[in-house]
Amino acid sequence: MTVRVSKQPVNLREKLSELERPIGLKGNELMRAETAQEARDLVSAGRKNLVFNGDTRINQRESGVLTGSGGFPVDRWVTYVGAGNYSVEQYSLSSGDGPPTQKFNHSLRVKSTSGNLTAANAYAQINYRFEHTDLFNSGWDYTGHTSHNNYLTISFWVRSSVTSNFNWMFLTHDGSPQVFRAEVVPCIGGVWKRIVAKIPPNPTITLNDGVTNGGSLYLFPMLGTNYTSTPTNLNGWEAWSGGKYGVGGDNGIPWGGTSGATFDITGLQVEVGENATDFEHRSYGEELALCQRYYWRVPNARWLNGYKRHDSKIYYQLDTPVPMRSTPTPTIHSVGLLTNHQSALGGAVQTTNCTVFEYRPDSGRGTLQIESTYSGTHTLIPSWEAGTIDFSAEL
Repeated sequence: MTVRVSKQPVNLREKLSELERPIGLKGNELMRAETAQEARDLVSAGRKNLVFNGDTRINQRESGVLTGSGGFPVDRWVTYVGAGNYSVEQYSLSSGDGPPTQKFNHSLRVKSTSGNLTAANAYAQINYRFEHTDLFNSGWDYTGHTSHNNYLTISFWVRSSVTSNFNWMFLTHDGSPQVFRAEVVPCIGGVWKRIVAKIPPNPTITLNDGVTNGGSLYLFPMLGTNYTSTPTNLNGWEAWSGGKYGVGGDNGIPWGGTSGATFDITGLQVEVGENATDFEHRSYGEELALCQRYYWRVPNARWLNGYKRHDSKIYYQLDTPVPMRSTPTPTIHSVGLLTNHQSALGGAVQTTNCTVFEYRPDSGRGTLQIESTYSGTHTLIPSWEAGTIDFSAEL
């Protein structure tokens, strides 16, 4: 028996098109990239975050709750307050408490502690400062060209415990300082919100290649009306005239007026280009070393390589774990025990008078000099145990 099977003709071109996998908008852009560098720019590949400790996990000072101005609740982040009662701290995010789908274990938390912080001269400020050399050598092209490399993209996560608005801005410091003032950001109480801003080119920006403060990012959970004004170029650059940080709105009045209200920030990333990419999680060791360029604490130390000459000063060779930004300023927090390896020298160390000199930022080596009341005229080889001292080269 013969069986005949008939089959409809097949359009091979149509079948092949059905097999093509969708690649999306970004995939199309990558396929159209003409050079490897253009493809890297589209995805911001490689080391990209100009912020150190953007996830707020490094806390060498082991700070608890701080209440004054100029404190560092975590490394590289400094906070200021005015005409109000606030506290700041490194806050541990429990499972499910962080930004959705993100792996952040800490945030920087600001808390309104009195509930009446609504005066015109009240403010709560979070400040991150960028070293000149990091901006200058980042690939941020500030010469007025029109390529996307002229842009900086800023992204971070914030959460307010009450529905309120907040202000933020970015400021350069060289030449004629320029400021990018962003529109007021509304936050729904208890809900994490991701902020993304593409900062456009500005041919009037000047950047030096140095080790001082080249730019600052300011965030204000609360900002009184004394510090706000209508910008000439909202979400754009304008010349900085000083004193006016915010752009209006309620300036965080609901937050500042609520006793116990909290404001969290984490996942800060500043990268060159027009694309806000996922947060760059660096290893703990790498992030710690980046922070130690600006601050290093030595707790319960044993300094055994010191010497004392025919004066009252004691000297120790200083080797910092990484070369610091500049000659650090030392501060003794705990005297510990000072001996001549055989006999105690009592409270000979003067905690208010110690200096670092002959420091080499290229090698991280210098000399720590400590004033002493020990007036023996003979040379000693002092041993200093259990002393706590920090070295700061903050911007």
